[in-house]
Amino acid sequence: MFAISAVDAISPALQRTRTLLFRPFRLGTFLKLCLVAAVTEGTGNFNSSVPGGHTRHADASVFSPFLWTPARIAAGVAMTLLVLLLCGYLLYLVTRLRFAFFHCLIHNTREIRPGWALYRSQAARFFWLNVVVGFGYLLVLAPFPGWVMGGSAHSCTAHCRSSAPAIPPQAA
Repeated sequence: MFAISAVDAISPALQRTRTLLFRPFRLGTFLKLCLVAAVTEGTGNFNSSVPGGHTRHADASVFSPFLWTPARIAAGVAMTLLVLLLCGYLLYLVTRLRFAFFHCLIHNTREIRPGWALYRSQAARFFWLNVVVGFGYLLVLAPFPGWVMGGSAHSCTAHCRSSAPAIPPQAA
């Protein structure tokens, strides 16, 4: 039995992809598989930072603690649960679509439906693994909210100090 390395698999994988997409070239197949690849693997990082390294701060009067009524709290909790359920469902669909896409590439077929039906249980297991690992990640990093949110309390303090107007010392 011979050892298989990842480097040896690159050339056959590229050849198989070239055959699937371009021999014969069909625009519909090409666009369908490109869309599936973009949805399942992502299209990039859309960071919403402001040029110059400064972030926008909300007006403190809009988010006053006195505006929190029980109805708003209940609506916020309901919306949060709805968003979490919707995100979970979309993550499950993307996971199944990823398995269907791999099926297309492995079996040199242009049909999404067979892979969608064939790998249902494996996609479900992989989805639940992603959920468990994600919650584990959040539990481990819960004591460090600055890292999870992409910054730290130190950088916020430094920014607040640098943007505050300087008070001249009092002459005696």
